[in-house]
Order: sequence, then C-alpha cells, then structure tokens
Amino acid sequence: MEKSSWSGAAGRLYYALFHAVSALLIHDKHSVNSPKGSNILFSNYYIRTGLLPR
Repeated sequence: MEKSSWSGAAGRLYYALFHAVSALLIHDKHSVNSPKGSNILFSNYYIRTGLLPR
C-alpha cells in the first residue's frame, strides 16, 4: 500500500474513533465540543474512574 493510502486510512480511523467516543459521551449526557475535548472527557469519565481499563 502506498504512503498516501495509509495516511487516508489513519485519518478515517481517527474520525471513526472520535465519533464513537462522542456517541458514548453524549449517551452518558456529556457535551462534546472537539476531538481534543472528547479525548479529555473520555479519559476523565471512563479511564481515570476505572470504568474502562487503561
């Protein structure tokens, strides 16, 4: 696979994960404003609390 194909795949994966995490946060009544913000909220509400393993 060419480098550009991997780059495109990585970009699609990044946004797929962002949307999945956003859906989880919204389901649990948290507001999501950006990919960076969703990463912080996910860490605070699910990882640091032990709901999901690190």
